[in-house]
Amino acid sequence: MYISFWFLFLAALFSLYDRSLLLLPLLMAVFLHEGAHIAMLLLWRVRIRSFSLLPYGARLDCELSRLAAGKRAAVYLAAPILGLVIGGVGMRLSPASIFPVFNLCLGAFNLLPLPPLDGGNALLALRGPGAGGVLSRILLICGLGAVWGGGLFLLALRHNLSLCILALYLTLCALLPGGCGM
Repeated sequence: MYISFWFLFLAALFSLYDRSLLLLPLLMAVFLHEGAHIAMLLLWRVRIRSFSLLPYGARLDCELSRLAAGKRAAVYLAAPILGLVIGGVGMRLSPASIFPVFNLCLGAFNLLPLPPLDGGNALLALRGPGAGGVLSRILLICGLGAVWGGGLFLLALRHNLSLCILALYLTLCALLPGGCGM
């Protein structure tokens, strides 16, 4: 397991300014999300070489390409679906808790059809190499439009630039020939 200096730096910086103690439930939601990916990989007996926590997410180095398209898509979709289930059940049991909200947001956001997000990777796994990309391009444009729209709304409403930075990162991933290497 590798934990990037920048991941630790950002977590420490966030915790310094986190008066409402949101870091712990956020990290728990992220670890559950990544744990769902790992559980699916172990279910399909895929060898995991390494796990890295990076400032923009986590990376699993594994032999995913040996799986059939449907199983690869299941690996990608397991985590967002788990987040939606935990979030939905958690909101029913404890509506005032922030933990279910983090799970719902993380799950819903990762279902967007944008590589390197889980929804985009599942879509790429299911459409196969060399398949027509018209539907993928439409979904990509709509997904990026939604993220940019949300980012600009958050910027105007709360003077928060974080979603715009994420939208820029996802746009660069979509435009660069090799993606973002995820």
